[in-house]
Amino acid sequence: MPTYIKFDTDGTQIEVNTKQAKPAGDEWQAAPGDYDSTKRYRREPDDTIREETAVELDAFQLPLEKETALNNVKRILNGYRDTYAGYSTGKSKAYEAQARAAERVLAAVAASNPIDALDNQILGELATVRSITVEDMANLIKAELDAKDIALGALEACEDKAETIIADSTTIAELTSGLATWETDVATTVAAL
Repeated sequence: MPTYIKFDTDGTQIEVNTKQAKPAGDEWQAAPGDYDSTKRYRREPDDTIREETAVELDAFQLPLEKETALNNVKRILNGYRDTYAGYSTGKSKAYEAQARAAERVLAAVAASNPIDALDNQILGELATVRSITVEDMANLIKAELDAKDIALGALEACEDKAETIIADSTTIAELTSGLATWETDVATTVAAL
């Protein structure tokens, strides 16, 4: 059965079809006799069809590779973020409530004011389990939050760096090499947190 290739106005292959008869439309042309479905083709201004060069193929595939790379970067970083931000919405909400209570407790202690009963209740059970005071629990939460904030900030910087590498890459080889180095840097950054 004959194969037909559809080209856009710039001569770039956009679709391939195998049919008994040529599909309707001027943009379709019969595939050359040595047609290989694993390769991409171009139509020249004189309507001859030739295999794309490595440079043309790279230029075609680079945007697709960049999109895939961005998704992979987000997947990798979200895995690390979950470690620092909490695994679930419920846990994140609990951490936020504890953080607000810790801030109010520390502000009250700094101002020599009594600790609010609600803040005492929010942090009291945690403090009891650890056999520490509510103030110590507030300091512990603040220290953990500071560490999380540092980690999340470092991961944001890693994401910005990856986005720059992806945007600035002009070839697939450059993209692949840059992201391999980036992954090593992220692992080093995370290990240092």
